[in-house]
Amino acid sequence: MDEIPFRGMFFEPSEGWGPAPNECDQTGLMNLDAYAENYYKSAMELVTRANDDRLLTSTFGHPIVFLYRQYIELALKDLVSLLRRLETHDSGYPQTHSLHSLWSEAKRLINQHYREDQMPDGIKHVDQCVNEFHNLDSQSDAFRYPHSKKGKVYDPPRFDLPHLRDGMREVERFLGTVRGDLFHKWQNSPY
Repeated sequence: MDEIPFRGMFFEPSEGWGPAPNECDQTGLMNLDAYAENYYKSAMELVTRANDDRLLTSTFGHPIVFLYRQYIELALKDLVSLLRRLETHDSGYPQTHSLHSLWSEAKRLINQHYREDQMPDGIKHVDQCVNEFHNLDSQSDAFRYPHSKKGKVYDPPRFDLPHLRDGMREVERFLGTVRGDLFHKWQNSPY
């Protein structure tokens, strides 16, 4: 039998899948918001598939939770970067996986841009969600590995995928609303 020649798994830029133009920044690289949104949409699609076939729940469960956690991390990093651009005309975000640290900075900066009566609904929900994820997976490895680098065995909790999905919709709604408001403000700023 003739062996099929190996063709690289990743293609030249002109072939196969690639990011849509609106997902890229001015350098042609995918922006953080697009990465975050893709993790979120992937998790939502897997929840839909798992709901259609309950046998898939155990297969997709941990990857779904990881995708949602990754969404939150990247969305917060994107918000912090955007907020820093508005504040100091510089960008960047903390180089950490700690949702608690990222949310603390994002929330502090968000509170500077919204009066209390203008704050979009949902900040308390995001607070609780971030704390829950952080307590379960402070370094973004508990839903990817059975144990930590130091040997601590992770015992991920049981969860209800539709309930998790509904909670994440609220997180995405709040973070998306804030990002949209701030992005509009940044685009209309003189800087």
